[in-house]
Amino acid sequence: MRIEKFREALSGIPFDGGLITAESDIEYLTGFDGGGILYLDEKEAVLFVSGVSLNAALDLLDGKLDCRLYSGKFPESEIRLLSAGKKVFFEAGQIGYTYAILFSSLGYKDHRIMESLRVIKEPVEIDMIRTSCRLAAGVLNSVDPEEWRGRTEAELAGYLENQSWKNGASGRAFQPIVAAGKNAAYPHHIPTNNIIQTAALKIDYGLKFKGYCSDLTRTYILTKFIDHFESERLLEALERAKEASVSLLRPGVKCSAIHAAAFDVLSEYGLEKYFTHGVGHGIGLQVHEAPRLAPGVDSLLEESMTLTVEPGLYIRGYGGMRVEDTYLITAEGSELLTS
Repeated sequence: MRIEKFREALSGIPFDGGLITAESDIEYLTGFDGGGILYLDEKEAVLFVSGVSLNAALDLLDGKLDCRLYSGKFPESEIRLLSAGKKVFFEAGQIGYTYAILFSSLGYKDHRIMESLRVIKEPVEIDMIRTSCRLAAGVLNSVDPEEWRGRTEAELAGYLENQSWKNGASGRAFQPIVAAGKNAAYPHHIPTNNIIQTAALKIDYGLKFKGYCSDLTRTYILTKFIDHFESERLLEALERAKEASVSLLRPGVKCSAIHAAAFDVLSEYGLEKYFTHGVGHGIGLQVHEAPRLAPGVDSLLEESMTLTVEPGLYIRGYGGMRVEDTYLITAEGSELLTS
């Protein structure tokens, strides 16, 4: 567990304790992925869980943490007792609206601490992410697009999920995005019974290994043109944009500069208006974490961050493409994890 890591961080902020409600934050701190409400201060550590999660929490944590049952109603009296005389915050990074309103009404102040704890990955986390990426890349590399011509997006998505389990996944990082033809213009398309036949086939896929996510995207050209857009030119532009961004991956570089590098390349091709999202994001227990590689984000890359680079082009009514890999920031540059 990482309870002590949290307590060390408390020494640098004007609070004595905190309330954590995001499932991934609780998992990061305790190893338990069943959710709940976690109360932490310098001495106390109590996880309140629902009836459906209690046995799993007790078995997993095995006395290492005080686990208590709550009915679904906020255990106000118990937390009041635990936090008596202490200045306690609620973690605002991923909190739901209901909890935010409730905690504010009870006099707790909001603060963000978990993002800074999670953004730099520990060696054991890097090992899990590396394995997750290796497994996912193996599954996606097994796809021959010609074998799927004439079949549906949904069938291919089902194949990917089935292969995830067969290859040792512990869960899905997200629902696979399989988008063919005009559907590839939607960045987060949900697979349908649309037939894979012409234009481009875009597959965005990842899995979880021991809780840690992977994420990669491949685009396959099925026909030479997406309407009047030449398919090979679009893909060339994306590959060059990705290379420009990856060349800057190293400690000390602004996140916004990574995005700008891809944007500038796509501008050379006159395609920048079809690039409608940030070029990448952090990855770990969640598929989307800090840091964000996007305009206006001037935080700096640091060693042991894990993140994606994924420029995309989305042409409404015609189709689209994206290329994506996951990287580890190293002392000297970066390491490709999804080869």
